[in-house]
Amino acid sequence: MEMMGLVVIVILITLGMFFMISFGLKEDKAEKKFTRKGLAASTMGAIMKATTASDENCGLIEFENDLLEDCAVNFETPDYNFQYNCGGLNSCLFLNKTIYKILNETLWEKNMAGKKIRSLKKHYLLTADRVSFEGTKQEPSLFVITDPSGRGCPKKASDADEETYFVNTGTGQVQTTLRLCN
Repeated sequence: MEMMGLVVIVILITLGMFFMISFGLKEDKAEKKFTRKGLAASTMGAIMKATTASDENCGLIEFENDLLEDCAVNFETPDYNFQYNCGGLNSCLFLNKTIYKILNETLWEKNMAGKKIRSLKKHYLLTADRVSFEGTKQEPSLFVITDPSGRGCPKKASDADEETYFVNTGTGQVQTTLRLCN
């Protein structure tokens, strides 16, 4: 009888451990979604509030209020009369190059002092579109930036989150959207 009691106790402990392990290893999709959404929001906020370095031949200017507006207003002017010329590039090309570098170093690979310490491999797609005062998008886009794999983050991806940021310009608004997926 005592042996049967010990066997029952061992079986109960084994079942308890099995359930504890199965629930402990279960992924919490809501937590991942919240983390990805927060990452998209904070990344967009950081990019839009960034300023250029003083060694870019254009001084300390903001991406959001200065460069993005200059890019949107002068994008289709016949003489490309951009107000800012940073590092030999007009504001649109400079934003494209710099934002790609920022996204690549923060969402794709994490580098510290030239050494790769962690790889995030978050697929991303950042688009900047002009939107008229009537609310219609104007073609073509100011720029489209995808992760180094070239896959980006398609609209039909089920594990995608996005953050949209609007900037008012003299010709309408610029709608900048960052989509992230795993």
